[in-house]
Amino acid sequence: MAPFSLIFFNSRFVILGHLFFSFACFYVPHCITGIFELAFWKLEANPAIYRDPFTKFIVFLFSYLIMSYFKKQNAKSEANLVLKNRDLEESKKNQMKFFLNVAHEIRTPLTIIQGNAHKIPERNNELKSQILKQVDSLNEMVYDIINAEKLDKNLLQIKRNPVNITHLIFEVIEEITLLYQQKGVGLINNIPSNLKLYILGDEKGLKKIIKNLLSNALKFTDASKNVYIELFSNQDQCLLKVIDEGIGIENKDQPKIFTRFFQANNSYDIAGGSGIGLSLSYEMAKLHGGTLSFKSEFEKGTTFELKLPSIQLQDELPEKRKTKPIASFKENRNNSNPLKKILVVEDHLEMQEYLKNLLNEFEVIIAQNGQEALSLLEKNKDIDVVLSDYMMPIMDGKSLVAAMHKENIKTPILIVSALEDQNLINEILSNGIHDFIAKPFHPEELKVRIHNILDRELEKQKFISEEDQTPTHTLIDNKDILKIYNFIYENCGINSFSVEEVCEGLKVSKSTLYRRLKSELGFSPSGYIKEVKLQKSKNILENNPEVSIKYILNEIGWTNSTYFYDTYQKRFGVNLREKIVKI
Repeated sequence: MAPFSLIFFNSRFVILGHLFFSFACFYVPHCITGIFELAFWKLEANPAIYRDPFTKFIVFLFSYLIMSYFKKQNAKSEANLVLKNRDLEESKKNQMKFFLNVAHEIRTPLTIIQGNAHKIPERNNELKSQILKQVDSLNEMVYDIINAEKLDKNLLQIKRNPVNITHLIFEVIEEITLLYQQKGVGLINNIPSNLKLYILGDEKGLKKIIKNLLSNALKFTDASKNVYIELFSNQDQCLLKVIDEGIGIENKDQPKIFTRFFQANNSYDIAGGSGIGLSLSYEMAKLHGGTLSFKSEFEKGTTFELKLPSIQLQDELPEKRKTKPIASFKENRNNSNPLKKILVVEDHLEMQEYLKNLLNEFEVIIAQNGQEALSLLEKNKDIDVVLSDYMMPIMDGKSLVAAMHKENIKTPILIVSALEDQNLINEILSNGIHDFIAKPFHPEELKVRIHNILDRELEKQKFISEEDQTPTHTLIDNKDILKIYNFIYENCGINSFSVEEVCEGLKVSKSTLYRRLKSELGFSPSGYIKEVKLQKSKNILENNPEVSIKYILNEIGWTNSTYFYDTYQKRFGVNLREKIVKI
């Protein structure tokens, strides 16, 4: 009984208590009556020894000590294993944190490179195109890293729209063919051109899977060999195969192939790569209700199989346009007023210089961090707009906004950030911060955003002056403004959504709503409804760049597509006419 108590209990007092109690139960009845004498003690060889009480106690104690020793050793092994697993998890977290920090840091120089690339004269269009292509390539890496972190936290969400998977594969093939030609690897497309298969999913995510598989096959296949692409339809499922004649995967590495950051010990993996692509593709396939698997034979090649549920469409989707929009828009402004003052809060020196040159139509004041910015805002009451980075040392953008609220500083704020998390964007905008722009951004888009803020601020000040009103609240922690934003965002897709419905839904009078929005934001109620609709359409486009205009208009309750394009361009400085699928 005592030795076995070691299995079920860890308390030393309980185990020792069991030891003495068990021995008493075993020995005392034997001494008194002899009825518990066992055959074990009747051995013919020296039976007196086995009947000796001291011998029995030694045997009993020895069995206890043996089991106690092995239990302690097992406990030590388990503790070491737990410690190693904890260290491994911590190492993975630190690795992910490092990659994430690098991804965010990359976006600042990318913004500068992209902005300066747009200044290259038209006679050097080829050079400009090459630079912007590399910027896009780095942006894709950043996209992978950030999405990998979202997957770890179960925050990655996909927008489901009908996608022509055949057209999508052809598009990726067209983009990657030059790389195959440069390496001398054949890319054999065995997909019939008339095969039309549709997936309900996220086009950007699906494209990422296909591109990862083709890039991976190219990486591990030597010149003069081939990679084959095949697509099959089986009832309500499609199967994509990417077959390469590459080096294959060793048996010992195959169980780890979809593990984050794993790279095999070969000359190809040593040459580069983040170890994220295949794991992200595997998880992305699962999010779409599909699977990603492989078969491989070392030194003979590998076949990756992507299975996805397909759908039937009555009306075919049109082929996408190949022309990309030029995200540039300028308004003719004949402004004879004095230069507006912009406070740029940015700790990156090169980014400071870039923004100073970009915003040369304004008087630019530089602050290294939020604390310095707060001091400048207290001294300079005539600053018109704060353009602040979100992540900074000493005091970041979020803390700066809170401090401005505390000090009752009402200067409008535009947040710039490498973070592109939709929850963060919604939190920023719904809390009344005037605007948000993600790195890397087009230079003209930033200018348009600033001019829009200045126009709204002018309307706000005009209203306050005319009505002789002073706003009693700033927008941060303003629950009323947050309620209005969320109510419009959730309900604006309803047909004929109007100011009256906002008033009815929030139990507020029309005049109160008008005064509150005008004095706090510079918007009329109808203007604010339009603003929230535009923000929602922007969110939709960022989640799914290939979404149809019909879908967007339906989601935001907008009827006229021409008016939507013009309004979107005026608000964000981006021309959508050649970007959105027109169905």
